[in-house]
Amino acid sequence: VGEALVGHAGVDAVSFTGDSATGRRVMELAAGGIKKVLLELGGKSPNVLFADAPLEKALPLLLRAMFGTAGQNCMAATRILVQRDCYDAVRAQLLAGAARVLVGPGLDPVSTMGPVISEQQVAQIEATVDAAREQGATLLCGGKRLREGALAQGHFYAPTILENAALSSQVIQQEIFGPVTVLERFASEEEAVRMANGTRYGLVAAVWTRDLGRAQRVAREIKAGTVWINTYLRTFAEAESGGMKASGLGRSRGRLGLYEYTESKHICTDVAGL
Repeated sequence: VGEALVGHAGVDAVSFTGDSATGRRVMELAAGGIKKVLLELGGKSPNVLFADAPLEKALPLLLRAMFGTAGQNCMAATRILVQRDCYDAVRAQLLAGAARVLVGPGLDPVSTMGPVISEQQVAQIEATVDAAREQGATLLCGGKRLREGALAQGHFYAPTILENAALSSQVIQQEIFGPVTVLERFASEEEAVRMANGTRYGLVAAVWTRDLGRAQRVAREIKAGTVWINTYLRTFAEAESGGMKASGLGRSRGRLGLYEYTESKHICTDVAGL
């Protein structure tokens, strides 16, 4: 159905939200009719926490963004970059928060994290985490499928936090779509920017610091369509949203989002001598 819609002569523009591989296919099909394409694709969403970050505000928001939808969100907080001076404190608090997550069926009112979408997705998450550990990453919590009691019949995976993963590793470079987050250390502002920009994705990011001058500098240097400062996943209709690099083309919402569904036209009239 999707291919028929994208290729139909009556369709002038195509908007797609999904993974990068499907986005490329949409572009290929749309190219045949020279159609406008709007793509919002995958992301790795680095959150950069400096030593003076307001942790009392940051960590509850990040835990929700890490595990609230079992990581099945292109803006899930899958990379937490932490300055060395506060790394141990951040790690301890995130691990404590992960331990409080109640995994269970979505219809159970006490559950705070539900299942992933399919058996295939559970297997993919398991393979990615196992590969990360084989490549030297340290598993801090989770890292396994949950099968106890009511979870035996579903696709449940434990909230997982890793550290010491290489920037080139799959767990950092590829979108996982599961409850898996990697903690990464940095020393300087320059290193933080380099690490944040170290993947092919550029959907969203966040900078956490009480130094607003530094926050603005870093936000300008991070290649992402949205960079939040001292907040996360804060969206509203007036603010444009969209990705850079392999995270997409164009913008949704806001004035620019409206323009994506229009075409400019120039009409020139010479009234001299009339």
